[in-house]
Amino acid sequence: MLSIDKIKKILSLGENKRVEFKKCTDQVSASVYETICSFLNAEGGHIFLGVNDDGVIIGINPKCAIDMTKSIINTLNNPEQFLPPMPINPEIIEIDGKLIIYINVPESEQVHRYKNRFFDRWGRTDYSELLSVASYRCHLP
Repeated sequence: MLSIDKIKKILSLGENKRVEFKKCTDQVSASVYETICSFLNAEGGHIFLGVNDDGVIIGINPKCAIDMTKSIINTLNNPEQFLPPMPINPEIIEIDGKLIIYINVPESEQVHRYKNRFFDRWGRTDYSELLSVASYRCHLP
């Protein structure tokens, strides 16, 4: 787990190739899974839910936080949605009286896809490709 000070430092530096902020406050958007997939297929990274694009903590609805983490775990372990499945455990963290969800995404040795689409990270953006696994691996650096 990252310390509160480390998280605040990361938030102050903004989004980049390995850091993404998501405004999600009461449910997990599809873009979260796209970013997880792109981080797995690139160099890994950190995702913060309940944080706006400027790095300001807006917070997660406390009534939804546990269900949101369960949703992430279930989706990443559902081979019909995420392939190959990836065990990642999101963390609920309280900072200055607000909850955020932190997801540490490792770099994977496998090529992952979400809803049968491959995602890769270029700068601060997730890109989707409709390629076969063999073709996709040829595009990796």
